[in-house]
Amino acid sequence: MTQAPKASTPSAAPSRKPVDGPAAPAPRIQTGNSLHWGRVLPLSEGFGMDVPETPGVYALMSGKRESDMVFLGGAKNLREEFLKEISTQMSLENPHARFFCCAETPTPYEQAEKEIQIFRRRFGRKPLLNSGF
Repeated sequence: MTQAPKASTPSAAPSRKPVDGPAAPAPRIQTGNSLHWGRVLPLSEGFGMDVPETPGVYALMSGKRESDMVFLGGAKNLREEFLKEISTQMSLENPHARFFCCAETPTPYEQAEKEIQIFRRRFGRKPLLNSGF
């Protein structure tokens, strides 16, 4: 008597799907554990309330990976900077950035310089818009 083949059972672990939704997890930005980066947000007015109104460092990104950073900078008010970047990128024929990520810090401009140097050591270059041509 032959046995019927066993039905395959679904695996207990759900399959991981790429994050394509409105907000992705924070990028793996290497900062020496001095900053806690938030989620990667699309440059869209609908996400303005997700950005704090505090001083900090922000990254403009063309994609959701750390190597996709096109600019690192400091801001006295991260939410104002986020809203300014939305209008700036929308006014460009070919926008440089599609995403925004930030970290709060009391010394945004000094910390931004440190972050640029860390990025340069890791990738052998500054972010595109920090290059100074």
